[in-house]
Amino acid sequence: MIYRREERLYVEGMEDEDMKKETQNLAYPPAFKLEVALFAKKHSQYAAAKIFNVARRRIFDWMRQIPKLEELIAKGHMKKMTGRGPKNRDIDQALYSWYCDRKARGNRPKSCHVQSKARELYLTYGYRDMKCSYGWFKRWSQRFQIQLRYSYDDEILEWIMSRFDENKSVTAHELQTYGLSLIQREDPGFKASSGWALRFCKRHKEYMDSDTSFTNSLPQHLDSRVKTFRRVLHQLQQEKRFSYSSIGSVDELTINFNSILEKRPGCLLKYTGLDTADICIILSVMADGTLLNPMLIFKSDSDLSCDTKLLGVGEAGGMTQASQISEKGSVIVVEKGRPSTAMSAGPHHINTDPATILSQGLDAQSPPLLTPLEFSVWLERVWFKAATTPSFLLADSYSVHTAELTKKLVLKEDSVLAIIPRACSSKLQPLHQGIKIKFRTHLEEMFLSTVKTSIGKGEGKPSPGKDMIIEWVQQAYDAIKDDKEEIIRSFKRADIFHT
Repeated sequence: MIYRREERLYVEGMEDEDMKKETQNLAYPPAFKLEVALFAKKHSQYAAAKIFNVARRRIFDWMRQIPKLEELIAKGHMKKMTGRGPKNRDIDQALYSWYCDRKARGNRPKSCHVQSKARELYLTYGYRDMKCSYGWFKRWSQRFQIQLRYSYDDEILEWIMSRFDENKSVTAHELQTYGLSLIQREDPGFKASSGWALRFCKRHKEYMDSDTSFTNSLPQHLDSRVKTFRRVLHQLQQEKRFSYSSIGSVDELTINFNSILEKRPGCLLKYTGLDTADICIILSVMADGTLLNPMLIFKSDSDLSCDTKLLGVGEAGGMTQASQISEKGSVIVVEKGRPSTAMSAGPHHINTDPATILSQGLDAQSPPLLTPLEFSVWLERVWFKAATTPSFLLADSYSVHTAELTKKLVLKEDSVLAIIPRACSSKLQPLHQGIKIKFRTHLEEMFLSTVKTSIGKGEGKPSPGKDMIIEWVQQAYDAIKDDKEEIIRSFKRADIFHT
């Protein structure tokens, strides 16, 4: 794809002279000229002028130069030479060959590496005063049509997918802030505009969903992590001989109902993390095709009401907190309790009994939606009851999965807990191979249907009740659980074990 140095909408009625005034200082690369000339040859000069915003007089000249343009591109002349040229073309070409060789081996050099190598080459040729500044690097990159703006895409993609693993929100503004901090160190003139963020998301649209996999490859350094992790798991399977009824994976699905309504067509990046979620659902599947019972967690400050069985009210350092747990059909429901007094300082004691655990102290100001305490309830009520021992559980690098309490419980039950490498869940997590997105889509459709019905009756935007949400989760579970073949295929696609 050719990227022009200037893009703007064509205004109907624009004359050639007006275009000439605005584009007369542009230096178009031969590849762009050839693209425009071939388009004009196939269609018309007038159509090419409208689409590419180039005066017809220029297009007429380029059409006569098609053979010459093809020859220039074949020789590697990627950009028209303007301003200062290279001091030594042989050094330029040698540096480009070195750059291509490093890139082909999966180690694409950054600007500082290219500048350092250039100084070394120039010094070898006797140029002792060559500084090879960042401005020089940009001109060198333009001569060989190296896209500078994409050189940090792999690092940014890893950051986004790591945020997904950590169940943290990701917004366009956060993307701009991170991109600016990363790229501006080498390019002080870089501006992470909203347009830059939009173009980044469009280039990597498949990577922008936290709950799915994709056909594209991961960045090479992440792909290497995936391959290494699979080799380790295959070796572990050969040693332990886990049965399909003992192999499973777990992940969290977060839902914010307002974001479902506010989601606009073309919105590419607006991920709801646990910090902004209304509910959290712990989903889990097994390699034998079983979809385990979901666990639904409501916020402690929720004003939604439902009768639940009080399992534990205890005290921890002067703080009393009740957590309510109930089973509604196949759904385990947890409504986090509200702290009544500030928790005093004291030694932390780990209790592995879920009923007691949930009665102990959390942050009195803003208790997280999911902590190791709630996850321990899932382990006791779902995983340890369903899996045969010894068991194998796969989870991402979210801090709750790697907490000391989680490790102690897993070790106590003779289980193996495998943590997916950072930013690699899209390829290694079976739930990301279709199950999780189906569950989410079902909930969104049920909510939007309720909204449509409520607005149709003139009742305005509804606030879904707790019992209604539980019913939606039950319906989603019932719709997916019988498709055992799809669940088994999700493990095959993740290729974590030979199923």
